[in-house]
Amino acid sequence: MKNKETPDALAAFCKRNMYLYPTFSSREAMKAYYLQMNEFVNCGLTAPQGNKEGLRRLKRKLKQYVSALRHLNSHEWGDSIADLQTACGGFLMLKNEEFGKKKEVNKSIGKHFEFIVRISQSAYLLQQLQGVLEIHCMNLEQLLKEEEGFM
Repeated sequence: MKNKETPDALAAFCKRNMYLYPTFSSREAMKAYYLQMNEFVNCGLTAPQGNKEGLRRLKRKLKQYVSALRHLNSHEWGDSIADLQTACGGFLMLKNEEFGKKKEVNKSIGKHFEFIVRISQSAYLLQQLQGVLEIHCMNLEQLLKEEEGFM
């Protein structure tokens, strides 16, 4: 699960996965869309001083989301199961440990296995979500550059 970090690679990834770049009827419609998205995403923050600040806050928050997804998407989830088995298997084989403690550890390991399996089953969706958020970040970057040009 490797990330697509360059704009060309991202565009190719989006095309392969049937992503549509959001289209807007005008620059103002795009700006209004992202300002509304900012209110939703950053609802706990006080109202920004201007539209540009709202767009910057949204871009910063979306980049945080992308970063978190990048960590999830770059992890080799299949290796995690083997690593966990290797790390805990020796303990479970010890004869001098009490049965109750082994049972507790085994139960905990099972929960981790279940989590790893669920995440690995959702890997494709996490990659899609990362791609969608990266597109929004690129749109915001372009919009902010245009805002700078108008000021």
